Amino acid sequence: MTPFAQIKRCGWIDNPSPANLWLTDREGQWIVSEQGGRRAVGADFIMPSDRTEFVSMNNGYGYFCGCLSVDARSNESVIATVLSFTQLSLKRCNTDPSLEKRDLGFNQDSFTK
Repeated sequence: MTPFAQIKRCGWIDNPSPANLWLTDREGQWIVSEQGGRRAVGADFIMPSDRTEFVSMNNGYGYFCGCLSVDARSNESVIATVLSFTQLSLKRCNTDPSLEKRDLGFNQDSFTK
């Protein structure tokens, strides 16, 4: 088994539904939490503090940009422990050439009110 490595990962953080949370950076997708499955220690601390830098797609669930300092196994793409979280601007992720561009203007929740 590969040992855990402490590393900082920055990219899109997706929270599409309760307990589902992952980060996509230049190296791929990193699972933080899966509904009905495993959950990284410290996952509850990953909350966007600036709602203007959050794209809501599903009644308060959606995506944002940020950095996580984590313990992870790179060969499994699984995060075991979240040590810290910093929210970044949506523009930062959307202009990073190593990340996929996302639609920042659509907010599904604005149509449900």
